[in-house]
Amino acid sequence: MNMVSVEVAKAGNSALDYAVAVCEGGTDFLFDGITWGFELNGKRRVLSPGWAPAMVFCPTTVWANGGPIIERETIELHSIPAGRSPENWANCSDADSWLAQVFVPDRDAVEAAAPTPLLAAMRAYVMARMGETIHVPSELASRP
Repeated sequence: MNMVSVEVAKAGNSALDYAVAVCEGGTDFLFDGITWGFELNGKRRVLSPGWAPAMVFCPTTVWANGGPIIERETIELHSIPAGRSPENWANCSDADSWLAQVFVPDRDAVEAAAPTPLLAAMRAYVMARMGETIHVPSELASRP
C-alpha cells in the first residue's frame, strides 16, 4: 500500500474517513479494485457509500457513523456566522461554515473548520488523535 502525507485541514472525505477508521481501531485495510474494506470491531466495513448500511463507514458524511463519535468524544460544533471577522475565526476559510472543537487533557483545544458539521468534527477528532498531518493510501488522498 503506497502511503502519502495529507494535511488534515485539507483532507477530503475519503482520506479523512480512512484516518477516522484508523483512530477507531480499524485493521486489515485492503483495496479490492472497487472500494477500500477493513475490519472494525470484528466486522467487515467499507469506506464508500452505496453498500449495505451496516457495512458503510463514512463518518464525514453519514451521521450514523460520525454522530456517535461526536457524542462520545464530546466534540463541540459551532456554526460560523456569515460576515464573520477574520480575527474571531482565524482558522476558517470563506468556504467554511462550521467549527469543531475537541478538548484534550493537558493541551489546548484542537479546532478544525469545514463546510459541514461532520467534516469539521472528524477533522478535529483526527487532529486530536493523530496530529495535523496524516498518512493515507495514495488512492484515497486524491478522492474528494
